[in-house]
Amino acid sequence: MNHELLETPFRPDQVKHRKGNFGNTLAYVEAHTVIQRLNDAFDAAWSFEVVSHQVLQDEVLVLGKLTMAGSGQTLMLNLLLPLHGHSVLLL
Repeated sequence: MNHELLETPFRPDQVKHRKGNFGNTLAYVEAHTVIQRLNDAFDAAWSFEVVSHQVLQDEVLVLGKLTMAGSGQTLMLNLLLPLHGHSVLLL
């Protein structure tokens, strides 16, 4: 596992922005960018399981479990995903 890579902030060109509620701007990283980072950090030996989800107006709030193969370590994540598209907002 490459801890240094996981701790490295995403480059500014990888962080996208969109309008949120109440005039707020939300920063997010596209799903393919997150998947590539996980593949690079764990030599593609990881999995993600949706534990629960809640559909909001135009987004889905997901509680998921990220498991690193070999070590068996798990991490619980809250993600906010658009109903249409491929972006990830980590909460």
